[in-house]
Amino acid sequence: MDRNDPRWKAKGITESSSRPSGRLGHVIPGPTGRVQMAMERRAAGEGHDEGYLQHPEYTDLATVNNMRVTTARIPLVMALVKSCKRNELGEPWLELKDPTGSMWASIHHKAYKQDLFPGILDSGTCLILKKIVVWRPEKKPYLNITLNNLQCVIEKTVLD
Repeated sequence: MDRNDPRWKAKGITESSSRPSGRLGHVIPGPTGRVQMAMERRAAGEGHDEGYLQHPEYTDLATVNNMRVTTARIPLVMALVKSCKRNELGEPWLELKDPTGSMWASIHHKAYKQDLFPGILDSGTCLILKKIVVWRPEKKPYLNITLNNLQCVIEKTVLD
């Protein structure tokens, strides 16, 4: 049926209702769906994509990486565990990432050996770290995670 045909309008079909809206027909489940919704909110001008980025004390990993000091204390960092590798002594090193970048972090044995945070070394775990120390012994800085720095640990199974 041609859109100029009077029967088209007689059926109550308008041109706008014959097109899909700018939104996808469904929401993707899981973390990808949250990213999808954030992108749609951003495109519609409804605000920031993540609520924690608006926290006044939040510092992203790109800013931490660009700091030119030997030692600093960061008030609040939120990141996902990208991977966990062990050094020559068997101590874990976490590669952390956020929307701005990634960096490495050492973790004290009390923070991962106790049963308080069982999934802390798993990839995909979200860490909320408070008053964390960043060290820059040479070119690349790293975070030093202790038990006192762990404000919250959200396991990947909770995020899915």
